[in-house]
Amino acid sequence: MKTSWWTGLTPLDETIPCGGGHRLRWADGELRTPDHDDPDGERTLAALGGARSPCISILDAWQRHRADLDVLLLASRGSVDPLGRHLSSGQAVQGGWTHGIAPPTAAPPAPAVQAFGGGFGGAGAPRARFYYGRGGPAPGPEDPEETLRTLLGLPGTLPDRLVATVIATWARRIDDGDPRVTEAWPALHAALYGRALAAVRGWLGGGAVLAIRLADAPAVARRPDGLLGIELPFRWLRDVWARGLTTIAGRFCLTAEPGRSGDWTFTTVTSEFGEPQRLTLRAA
Repeated sequence: MKTSWWTGLTPLDETIPCGGGHRLRWADGELRTPDHDDPDGERTLAALGGARSPCISILDAWQRHRADLDVLLLASRGSVDPLGRHLSSGQAVQGGWTHGIAPPTAAPPAPAVQAFGGGFGGAGAPRARFYYGRGGPAPGPEDPEETLRTLLGLPGTLPDRLVATVIATWARRIDDGDPRVTEAWPALHAALYGRALAAVRGWLGGGAVLAIRLADAPAVARRPDGLLGIELPFRWLRDVWARGLTTIAGRFCLTAEPGRSGDWTFTTVTSEFGEPQRLTLRAA
C-alpha cells in the first residue's frame, strides 16, 4: 500500500507574534496560516507598499526552501545534536528565534519588538525579532542564510517538519530518476551520514566505529575489519528517521511501513547484528 510521506507525523499548531498572535499550522505535509483568510490578497497589498505580515512571510519562505538542501546541512541531526552548533556564529542566541525575512519592496524600518523565547533548540536556538508598524518587516532583499535561520528557529517542532519536507522532496526525486539528483548526491549522502551516525551511536550508547554509506537497500553487518557497516537508502530518512522510529524495542530500525488499520511493520536488527527481523506493532 502506498502511503503519504507525512503518515505518522502529528499535525502541529504553533503561535507567533503576528498581529495579536497568529497560528502556523502544519498538517498533511503542508504549512498553512489559518488566521489569514486571504494570503494572496495580503501579498498583493504588500507588493503595493502595504504591511507584510510575518505569517505570510514565513509561509512564502517555507515554500521557497522546501527542497533546499542547506536545510539539511544546518538543521539538527537528532536529539543528541543541538541545532545551534550548525548555525552561523554571527547570530544572537539565548533562546527564541529570528524573523529575518524581508519583503520584496523597500519600506521605512519600523520599531523592533522582541518576540518570545523558548523556541526550537532551547538555549542554542537563534533569537527572533519581528518588526511591526506601517512598513511591515525590515526592508531589503532576502538573505537566504538569514531566512533559513528564521525557519529553523520556528517554535515547537515546526523546524523538524521543514526538514521532513526537504527529505521527502529529494526521496521522491530519487525514486523518479530526477536528473538533479546526480549533482546533489554528495549533499544527500552527507545528510544521511550525519543523521544515521547520531542515531546508531544513540542506539549503541557510545561512539561506535562505523562505516555508513548511501545504498539502494538497507543492511547492517559487522565487517571483517571490525567496523560496523551500515548501508541505508536515502528514503530511510523519510520513512524512519523523520518519524522518530530509529529505535524500536531496543532494536535499530531499517524500514518502517504503516498498515491500513494503524498497524506498523518494521525491519529491525539487534545489537548482535544478526539477520534483520520483522516486527509488527498492532494498533490498540
